[in-house]
Amino acid sequence: MEITRLTSGMSTARDRMSADAFQQSATTLGGVRSHVRETLQSMTSDQVLRVLERLASRQEPSEEDLALVRMWIVGDAESYLRQENNFDDWLVEYERLESVLRTYESRDCSETELLELTGILEDALRVAHDIANYLEKHERIEQFETAVRASNTWDQGRRDVLLQILRGKLESPNR
Repeated sequence: MEITRLTSGMSTARDRMSADAFQQSATTLGGVRSHVRETLQSMTSDQVLRVLERLASRQEPSEEDLALVRMWIVGDAESYLRQENNFDDWLVEYERLESVLRTYESRDCSETELLELTGILEDALRVAHDIANYLEKHERIEQFETAVRASNTWDQGRRDVLLQILRGKLESPNR
């Protein structure tokens, strides 16, 4: 795994404090994240194939099967939510920025104020994206839970949905 190269690049970005260095670090982070995801899915693909066979033959999935399916479908989201510790700070910052933006309501802005407004909007945009990303992962998990735990019986429709999702992930180069 490329963790040593990754952490070295992160240190370099911190030392250089340049946009280019952090963009290079982000590129490396994204590549390693993809590699880790693909490695994990490669390690478990045989097990997923067995789950697919059981679902296709109309067998009810075991708790172990569901745990594996859960890992494949929302494991990344669950891991992110466990690691993320800034959500409450983002909400506070979003609320602060909303309050600042309210001071611009019904105001004829000078050039200086318009320039300030662009900075405030950029910060609000970044925070809104962070919040949306967090909530999207939370909602994915809720949707998975709803789909898997919808009832005590496994009808063909529920099996078909899982079959389709898992087959798609197995066939996708970007699982």
